[in-house]
Amino acid sequence: MVNQLGSIGIFLACLFIISACGGSSGGDNDPGNDDHQVIKAQTQVLVEQSLQELAGLDCSTEQATSPQCEKVKLRFSDGEYQAQKSADDQTVLFIDNGAEFIANITRRSRVKAMFHAPAGQLLPYDPEIELPRYQLTMLQRFDQLTEFVHAGWLEPVATRMRVIGGDEAIVGHGMIPFSILSAHLPQASFVYLSIPKILDSRPDLLCALDFNALRDHSAQLAEQVKSDIIEAYGIDYISWSGGDSTSVISNQWDQQCSGQPQPSLAELRELENSLRPYYDVLFNSPGILAVQSAGVNVSEDTHVLDSDASFSNRIRVGYYQTLDSNLPIDGVIGAEQPPALPNGMQNSRPYIDVFINFGFTGIGHDAPYNASPVMQTDAWGMSYFPMNHATTSWIAPVALPWAIMIKNTDFPDHVMDDGMIAQIKARITPAGCDYHVEDNGDCKVQDPAWYKQHELARLKYLQ
Repeated sequence: MVNQLGSIGIFLACLFIISACGGSSGGDNDPGNDDHQVIKAQTQVLVEQSLQELAGLDCSTEQATSPQCEKVKLRFSDGEYQAQKSADDQTVLFIDNGAEFIANITRRSRVKAMFHAPAGQLLPYDPEIELPRYQLTMLQRFDQLTEFVHAGWLEPVATRMRVIGGDEAIVGHGMIPFSILSAHLPQASFVYLSIPKILDSRPDLLCALDFNALRDHSAQLAEQVKSDIIEAYGIDYISWSGGDSTSVISNQWDQQCSGQPQPSLAELRELENSLRPYYDVLFNSPGILAVQSAGVNVSEDTHVLDSDASFSNRIRVGYYQTLDSNLPIDGVIGAEQPPALPNGMQNSRPYIDVFINFGFTGIGHDAPYNASPVMQTDAWGMSYFPMNHATTSWIAPVALPWAIMIKNTDFPDHVMDDGMIAQIKARITPAGCDYHVEDNGDCKVQDPAWYKQHELARLKYLQ
């Protein structure tokens, strides 16, 4: 077993030579020049070899003695970013928590850097992940190939690894958004920002209701994000499956200011508004398109920043669920009634830019889904399957591969500036829907997953 796993370097070297002769650049924006047959053939050979190497291995019991079952630790700084796998104009700032496994292991070759702000000051982030040696070998094997590997090609390995056991991947909230983005943006690179602790990091200011000092604190972090991430790494897009509200601030108050009376609604609104400089950098930076998951039951009273339309480079994304939306590809249906929204989304309608269909109903593994629902991968990036749980956090990253597809299809030679962002937003929600007056004539209810409106399909990985 050890000798088999160790021999993979020679085998990969041979495959890399083949790829150099017949493969394509990860930065090639013309899907007509790349049907991915070379990399798919290489992957299939590696899958077969991997299955042979994993045959007979069992790490599911305490008596497992194979060296391949031993736990190994890997830091982000132990890996390397491979620039040749990514397009120059698709660097995504991913903001979330709990996706460290994917960033460190599964998609390490596509992650430029990681940051966090545990005390409100931006710092490099170098998390350590522990996993069985055989998992690390398998995951690095496919991640270190010089081209994107579609997760659907690796399902046989994932099936075998689930039987072997030894440990499940340690994941959190951000795993699903990151899996959606990295699976449907084959040419993208990423910078990971663990959600900064802004108000939590200054309980003295929070509990004193020092709004001006908190705003200065937020502005300081915002400037660091702008200089050390957005400018330093040439960020083109932002994805954040999160947000703030008076209820979020209220919970932070309870945690940090125990024993003090709850602030009034007006004071909670001012506390939230102190985060405005940070939001301004994320959602009003010139030429950077951002997507954000919309809140539930959004109002101007309870969601000061998420209800604010002045963040013009932001797309706020909500969801609905149906097996058949009956929508055309552009969603333009005139005076017809669009598909119904969940109550929390309907109540937020004026403050959400687009509603996207998940393509399944119910919840859980037995949830019925249509022929083209929203898809995700597992934490290993070795399975491609329909989602079965609905939330705005999971639907927001569906919008970004759609927006990038529009850019690459309709405006391939245009500079990404604020005017270009406005045109992309207009393509996502064109005029021509009059049923809901609060939509102002925009066709906010869309079904991009049904029409496979994302980069994975545009680049013909699904053929």
